[in-house]
Amino acid sequence: MNISMWILVDWLKQYDFEYNIKCGKCVLSNIRALTQDTRKALPSSSILLCHANKYDPAFDQGILCLNGDDSILIHMDSIECIYNEIMNAFDYYTSWENNLSQAITNNGKFADVINAAKSIFQNPLILADSGGRILFHTLDEPHFEWERDLYRQLVENDFLKIDMQKIINEQVVAGTEHCSVPFFRQLKELRFPILYKNINTNREHIGWLMLWETKIPITKGKIQLLNFLGEFLAANQQTDQWQDTLSSKSMIFKKILNADNLSTDSVALYMNAIGWQKSDPKILCKLSPCQTESVNIRYVCNIICTFLPSSYSFIFEQSVLVICNLKNVSSTDLFAQLQTYLRAFNMCIGLSCIFYDITHLRGSYEQTKIALKYGHQTSKTLNYCEDYLEPYVYELLRTSISCDISHEALNQLHTYDTRHGTDYYHTLQVYLQEERNQTKTAQTLNIHRNTFLRRLSKIQELINIDLDNSSMRFHLWLSYILNSR
Repeated sequence: MNISMWILVDWLKQYDFEYNIKCGKCVLSNIRALTQDTRKALPSSSILLCHANKYDPAFDQGILCLNGDDSILIHMDSIECIYNEIMNAFDYYTSWENNLSQAITNNGKFADVINAAKSIFQNPLILADSGGRILFHTLDEPHFEWERDLYRQLVENDFLKIDMQKIINEQVVAGTEHCSVPFFRQLKELRFPILYKNINTNREHIGWLMLWETKIPITKGKIQLLNFLGEFLAANQQTDQWQDTLSSKSMIFKKILNADNLSTDSVALYMNAIGWQKSDPKILCKLSPCQTESVNIRYVCNIICTFLPSSYSFIFEQSVLVICNLKNVSSTDLFAQLQTYLRAFNMCIGLSCIFYDITHLRGSYEQTKIALKYGHQTSKTLNYCEDYLEPYVYELLRTSISCDISHEALNQLHTYDTRHGTDYYHTLQVYLQEERNQTKTAQTLNIHRNTFLRRLSKIQELINIDLDNSSMRFHLWLSYILNSR
């Protein structure tokens, strides 16, 4: 791998030196001696090594390392010693890169890759996916109580602390997930800063690499090395655990939603493979930010994958979808678990009607959109499609009907009520709403049952319609919906 003048500064720390670094990019791969050619045009990948006074008589003594505008002046006379040190640095980091590649080639385990980097950084390293789940860490057994508390939460739960997750989420929303440069952040309760490196592939945020400054200061050279390690992990993400098992299993659901050519048999085989039967009640949930909040949807999706192992979470059309088998988890427990993170990140959820046939998933998805569309007009966190069918149907009618289809009988009752101070229009509405149950209607209207029966008799006398006819009742109820808007 190529190193930089900053990395070289760290490597030469045992010597007495001074440096002036303006660029410090990771471009160095060889050493050149001072000649007329190298003095005039030194390749950007080379370090010019010479006695300082031979390069510039203004220097009294020392060994000079040059690359462009960057320089390191070592206060000693042995150029051979410094040459060997720099060559050792090239060999060391090349060997490290080879070890990383070998770890990926052998078994593709994160543990081997991160362990191969442990001696480079000396401080604790943590690798987490974009949902905050810890994939691997190099945390040693802590010595202080505050360290032990943090250690237990991270190691036992295999998940980042909620405050750390919020910091990450804020950075992701702000666009930092696409930034290639590592950045520092510090939690107020921690005594040290954390260096974050986004792991990003094909413009998709897939995880974080974190270096904790608990033992030694994090230098600019270490920042560059962490950046290299993050880029290496991103380049090799397809060989390891980035793609969660649940994510790969959710592919069948995406294909159904996309109306891909799937045979009934192939769908049935897959459902059997995950233990889902056609007779199992299922529900689809769509998560959405409340109002104009910005949330990293991949982050939320990974969190739900972790905390709802009996369900399948995936991203579809820039939204997080969760499909749940209610045979495996009760709706009460499901929604209680979801609300923990809905509150943390100010999100709400649209719920489909319960369904059984997985091939009807696209229709259930449209139901979640209806629930969220009308649910956003309320302050509810959980929005059921069933609760918004009436305004949904009304909007469909309003946008598609070009004439008045209200039943004339309602106009007659409204006119009679206006002239005589009666309440027949509302009485009939409640009677239909209570499915023609006379006792319940009287209770809802807060009148005696005999009073209601007299009203009903008068209503039938005025409009002369057959309320035993289901089509007539539907027309009347539809008219009430249209008249109420």
